[in-house]
Amino acid sequence: GYAWVHTLPQSEDGSSRYEDLSALLRKDEGRWAVAEIPCGEVDNPDCIGDPGYFDGLKRRFPEMPEDILPR
Repeated sequence: GYAWVHTLPQSEDGSSRYEDLSALLRKDEGRWAVAEIPCGEVDNPDCIGDPGYFDGLKRRFPEMPEDILPR
């Protein structure tokens, strides 16, 4: 019911690349929806770069399996 994605978006022909995007997805009634997109600000404890970010994510989504998260 959960997935962690990390994308490297680019234009269809590959000539343009865009900012990486990570997100937690949750499957609800057979459809995937974005549960959370972490911010990428440096030195913000609520953002993905903070060492405690994934601990907070586990608290906010206790039913999420830990093994889907990046190491």
